[in-house]
Amino acid sequence: MKNLTGDAMVTFDLRMGIVSFALLEICNHFKAMKPGEVIRIICVEPGIEQDLRCILPEAQYASRRLAAPQVQRGTRVIHLRKPPTS
Repeated sequence: MKNLTGDAMVTFDLRMGIVSFALLEICNHFKAMKPGEVIRIICVEPGIEQDLRCILPEAQYASRRLAAPQVQRGTRVIHLRKPPTS
């Protein structure tokens, strides 16, 4: 999948993994991202967004539910964009 600028978007799928380890990996990846880059997180737990706000307070969020019928019910897709530096 590509972001709006045509660059490859990194995806973290938390549906089958250990969430605490995945959050650490997301945090490390986010720190290495350039301003304006986006990562996609697929999850089912509703508390993930709150956890992300705690560990990545400077992130800008866009969250939406997947509408595709083949995806398990309740799945959320979260896009995190690293804001431009001031």
